Amino acid sequence: MKVGTDGVLIGAWVPVDGVSSALDIGTGTGLIALMLAQRGVEDVTALEIDTASAAEASLNIRRSPWSKNVSVINADFLDFHPTQRYDLIVSNPPFFEEKLISPDPRRAAARSESSLPIDRLIAHAAGMLSDHGKLALILPYSRRDAIIYSAVMHQLYINVEVTVAHSKGKDPRRVMVLMSKKLTPIIKQSLYIESNDFIELTKDFYL
Repeated sequence: MKVGTDGVLIGAWVPVDGVSSALDIGTGTGLIALMLAQRGVEDVTALEIDTASAAEASLNIRRSPWSKNVSVINADFLDFHPTQRYDLIVSNPPFFEEKLISPDPRRAAARSESSLPIDRLIAHAAGMLSDHGKLALILPYSRRDAIIYSAVMHQLYINVEVTVAHSKGKDPRRVMVLMSKKLTPIIKQSLYIESNDFIELTKDFYL
């Protein structure tokens, strides 16, 4: 599984102040989980349904300086029922339409929303959050309304919403949301990939 801009973006953006435990849903190569550990989260669970990808993530994590802070679990998120509650749950979930699914079964599972519908992701994650926990997602901007609707249905509230476009004047291509059980005024922001803000946000992760 390739390292993409979306994973780097949410891994660098999501707030980690006060976070001691985190869950990365669909870790793939372990990218987001490692970024959270690099940013100081001491207990990170990296969940991955694909066996080969989970093995790859485990290898990457063992070779990193944060191997003691990240544990990999090879399991389906919808069958995952941990005893602990998380301060932060992060995911760069699958979202491709059926007509765009890769013929490679592994990449298809990683990229097709049919493998983890957004409503079921939010519903299951809501029950794993600590009282002050937060859920962070990055998805196509076209799914914005579906995210907001699902959040409300499962008693979560959007606290921060960031639209992501390539540059000023371009339509948003992604939206990042941070939601929690606490109702607050929504902080709305914009981020452009071709900007100094993006460089500043991700500079600790790119060589």
